[in-house]
Parts: sequence; C-alpha cells; structure tokens
Amino acid sequence: MAKYYVFCHIDGDANRSLVDQFNVTAYPTMVFLTKDGKEVHRMVGAAPVNVIVAEMEKARQMAGG
Repeated sequence: MAKYYVFCHIDGDANRSLVDQFNVTAYPTMVFLTKDGKEVHRMVGAAPVNVIVAEMEKARQMAGG
C-alpha cells in the first residue's frame, strides 16, 4: 500500500490543532485523505493488519484510485 499512501504518525497531544481540524475524538484514528486534502474515509480504533489493509483499499477505491 505504500505506493498509494503517504503515512504520517502524529502526536495528538502535541498537535492539538490537527486533532481539532480533523475532529479526532479517539486514538488511534486513521484519516484517509486525497492528494488535495479531502477526507474520503476514516478508521477509529485498533484493528488487526488484515482489517487495516482492507480499510486502506476501501479508502483508495472511494478516492477513485
């Protein structure tokens, strides 16, 4: 999936403005954005790798890619 995504790990305690901007209410939260910053999908909570990969694929399809 690395060829489709840029991965960022953000410390929400140190970056409250991003937490507010993306309306993060729980950790972990994965927000999937298009190249221009439009949110297309979101995943809240921990999950096994196979579930995360499936959600990434879903987000990619939702973004038209």
